Amino acid sequence: MVLSMSSSLTKLKVRKCCFIGLPGSGKTYCSKIWSKGTGVARIDLDKSIELEYGASISQIFDQNGETFFRQKESLMLQNSLKKPSFILDPGGGVVENVKNRELIKNNCLVIYLYCPLPTLEIRLNNKDERSKRPLLQSASISELNDLIVKRSVLYENMADITLHSNYAEECLPSLIHWWKSSNC
Repeated sequence: MVLSMSSSLTKLKVRKCCFIGLPGSGKTYCSKIWSKGTGVARIDLDKSIELEYGASISQIFDQNGETFFRQKESLMLQNSLKKPSFILDPGGGVVENVKNRELIKNNCLVIYLYCPLPTLEIRLNNKDERSKRPLLQSASISELNDLIVKRSVLYENMADITLHSNYAEECLPSLIHWWKSSNC
């Protein structure tokens, strides 16, 4: 279900698309569908950082701290934006940096995957999922809700399109068709 779409969508000819949302909202899943449906290469920002540093995001956080990680994330984002087209799958915290928000907003069609707390609880309920997300490894429901409150305003302000994550899969084919017809 599309929750909102910018009334002045001026990015119809943009060949760069970015999915934003909380950890567990479905950014990776949806970006893979979008990439396959459009034939545009997908960039998983966290995977790119892991490859460059030879360590998982959790290890990078543990060894170097969040500030170090966020600096590398910003550099990787800037390098990615040099490409003529892509589908970007950043980590949920990429929006913590104001420059990152501006870069994404100014260069990409931004799709925010809104995910309510009950859905996030279910998706992040197993240890394997939480272990991949350093800021959520030991987060309580209250802390998860605080993260939703803190970041949702940032996501909403960046979004050209807001999708409810529970219904994103059924909306993506028509949005992909719309995007392809606007960009060809």
